[in-house]
Amino acid sequence: MLMPLRARGGHLLLTLVEYHGRRKPNGYLIDMKREEEELAEMLGRSRQSVNREIRALEKAGLIETAYSQFLVRDVKALKEIADKY
Repeated sequence: MLMPLRARGGHLLLTLVEYHGRRKPNGYLIDMKREEEELAEMLGRSRQSVNREIRALEKAGLIETAYSQFLVRDVKALKEIADKY
């Protein structure tokens, strides 16, 4: 809980890739119907702050989101973010 939200989010996404990710040509698809409230609860932050981080990761090209799905496009960069802290 002492890590910044971006690092905790990176760890969570990497864990979801490991257990639920399906390899696709352009990344790993996490096809889990998770509401933003659930992700926020898992990360111990507000839905709004989690949403901002998700959008920042999207803007950076690391992930894509659509209909409660995540496509992790750059696992290596996500690991770097998660491992910083």
